[in-house]
Amino acid sequence: MLSVRMLNRIPAFRGLDDESVQDLLPVVNRVEIAAYQPIFQEDEDAKKIYFLESGKVIISIRDGAGGRKTVSVVRPGECFGRSALVPPFVFGASAHAQEPSEVDVIDGDALRLRMRKHPDLAWSVFEALAATIAERLAGTRVQLLTATLASPLHRKPDPRHI
Repeated sequence: MLSVRMLNRIPAFRGLDDESVQDLLPVVNRVEIAAYQPIFQEDEDAKKIYFLESGKVIISIRDGAGGRKTVSVVRPGECFGRSALVPPFVFGASAHAQEPSEVDVIDGDALRLRMRKHPDLAWSVFEALAATIAERLAGTRVQLLTATLASPLHRKPDPRHI
């Protein structure tokens, strides 16, 4: 069973008053996920949000050529599955455990209800989500620049062939 102390270790819940955290306890479940086990799939209804306690989770998207491209690696303390909190409530990527992992799982409806009741909880969760999204966008930018610079269209012409 999770405790207030355990939930306070999750960055999104750190520093919250005991009442907010106590209200969360009944809707948080810690689960163990085996290596390579899928957690959710791209285009699936997003009903849960996840906080990684330990292990490593890979977030990937379809690459258009029948494969998958890793877009993010989730580290302990980070949240993923944010689509459960914002419309249209559909996952835009897939997630799977890269190694045995412990994940705190929260029903999105239950969390949104508690966030309405506890504005400090809402602020804390969205602050953590914003940080995660900003980091992922920065990573995506680096991947895009790397792919663009490697493209033959962006190479400088060899002056010997002009």
